[in-house]
Amino acid sequence: MSDFKEMRRNKEFDKIIGIYNSEMNVESADKWDTWNFIYALKVSEKNFEAEEISLKLFELHPEFEYNKNILSWILFENHVKKFKNSDKALEATVFILKNITQCKESSYTNAVWEMTEHFKINKNFDKAVEWLKKIDVELLSSDSRKYYVESDEKVYYYYSEKEHWYSTMSKLLFDLENYEECIAICSESLKNISEFHHDNDIWINFRLLYSKAFLYEDAELIKELEDLSERKNHFILYFYIFRLKSKLGLTADAIDSGCKACLSISPDKMKIKVYYELGIFLYDHLDKNIGSKHILLCKLIREKEGWIVPSNYSVYTEDLTTKNYKELKTELIEFWNIRLKRELNFFEGEIVKIFVDKGFGFIKCEEGNVYFSTKQFTSGASNKLQQGSKIRFNIVDAYDKKKKQNSVRAINIQFVEEEINE
Repeated sequence: MSDFKEMRRNKEFDKIIGIYNSEMNVESADKWDTWNFIYALKVSEKNFEAEEISLKLFELHPEFEYNKNILSWILFENHVKKFKNSDKALEATVFILKNITQCKESSYTNAVWEMTEHFKINKNFDKAVEWLKKIDVELLSSDSRKYYVESDEKVYYYYSEKEHWYSTMSKLLFDLENYEECIAICSESLKNISEFHHDNDIWINFRLLYSKAFLYEDAELIKELEDLSERKNHFILYFYIFRLKSKLGLTADAIDSGCKACLSISPDKMKIKVYYELGIFLYDHLDKNIGSKHILLCKLIREKEGWIVPSNYSVYTEDLTTKNYKELKTELIEFWNIRLKRELNFFEGEIVKIFVDKGFGFIKCEEGNVYFSTKQFTSGASNKLQQGSKIRFNIVDAYDKKKKQNSVRAINIQFVEEEINE
């Protein structure tokens, strides 16, 4: 055996590569010399050459663990991580899972996650679940991960490997409407995870409560779901509460929850399913005209985004006088607020703090300082936003997660000069 081991320790990788190429080959060289050569190629970012040599070494010495481990990482980086070719990625991942075990040092877990994410992104949730189950959750770390943000001079913590697995698996099962298994996974995660991040405790509790309420048609669980929505003001929570109430025949309450989902902060293109399902429900149970206007809003959003408009939309919208997006949205916002018995009083104030990169700020008005999100501006605001800008807006109830108390926020925000120009 040569002095490659010492050269590797001294990071003399070019020297290892030069000697091996001029004096050795994989068939005749000592397996450790070839392994050090492969290591030098990998560190030198010559991964495809490293793959070729490592595969030959694997054929000669299939039980050589060091080579199997480095080969698994090379295959992961060449074919799975970049995922340019799904057949190659699948072939590489199958090889990895067949030849190495799940542990901190191996690429096993990384490869499975990549396959899971690939199928999840492509909406093949059954396949995503199938792959994710190949990871033994008990072998994953429970330690929260952290990263330092130099601009903030602050350390931020995010989910552990185990929390990430439970969060992903519970959502996949929920999206598949596999509620029984979802209940089991959510219950297990709440027992096994001591500290959650990114509101995962809220989301997992939500999936657990919704799954139980759906399976057992338990209206009592709706109150617990609504309590969660007070902590996390997100359209998804209100939307599923709307669906649940619809299923249980609670028509009036369902419409109210649908309206709350529509008023929650999120881009319209994300809420298009909410507008559509609420529109159909209103058309069937309350008012055909107002229901049709929700479908028209969906049509305008799809046209704006360059998406295909489903042919069945015309059944609901053909008798409507087409309005521009802003006019229609203003009308529907008024309907949603009136339905929730909210007063549509407009307030005026000025921006006293603005964090453009984070998408929020504070408005000073007679009611005090009010939180706002830049997403709530009725027109593009990125070029106009500055401290001292005069604006008008509505105020609605909210929940301050940091202070863990009820609060208020601004919605339907517009610059004062916009109203004047109109």
